[in-house]
Amino acid sequence: MRTLFRRKGVRIITAIVSLTAIGIAVTPGPALAAGIPICNTNGNMYCIGAPTIGIGDPVKLTVTGRIINLHDRGYTCCGGHEVFQLQFDADRSKCVGLPTNLSANNTVVRYCSSGNDGGVNWAVELPASGPGVYFYSNRNGAWLASNNSLSGSLFVAGFPCDGCYFRWTI
Repeated sequence: MRTLFRRKGVRIITAIVSLTAIGIAVTPGPALAAGIPICNTNGNMYCIGAPTIGIGDPVKLTVTGRIINLHDRGYTCCGGHEVFQLQFDADRSKCVGLPTNLSANNTVVRYCSSGNDGGVNWAVELPASGPGVYFYSNRNGAWLASNNSLSGSLFVAGFPCDGCYFRWTI
């Protein structure tokens, strides 16, 4: 009888360990979602939008935002942060980027294929605490920001920045 309980105990423990291992192996970590509106985590919580998505059109804050796909570029930069493109779901060849004028800081619609030169690659940084993420542009050495006003253009800015909202939902 004692041997029977030992065997059952070993089987139960083995099953628990196996299920736990499977759970760890198949349970995704904090993954970045695709096909969602991306919004400010604070303030009015407006979202990344664009009234039109023609090349060069401004990217602005809207109430509901556009559906954005986070396209993983497959590499890291800027301290080991994964790099993504903020791709418009309505036309996946277009992304949130920066104008060709390097001194301009407002975001515009760019072809995703323009890469680093087009400012369409964003390193995703997690804050030390609290919700959201930061999107860092290595091209300009600044973070994606908003002024929390409806129809306000998104821009890149450095810290500190009075009236800037840097954290975004994903």
